Amino acid sequence: MAKEIPSVGDLRRKSEITDAEIVAATVACLQDENTEPFASKSGHRVDVAKAI
Repeated sequence: MAKEIPSVGDLRRKSEITDAEIVAATVACLQDENTEPFASKSGHRVDVAKAI
């Protein structure tokens, strides 16, 4: 059975990513929509374009 991918909100509630990391990922995506997914310190990768 495939493991469910957590949402950004789930990761934030569990303190696995910070507000600053979410902002950085969003800013990077807004500057270049073809940017690579943002890698957080916890190792999670946030693909803002895909999340939208």
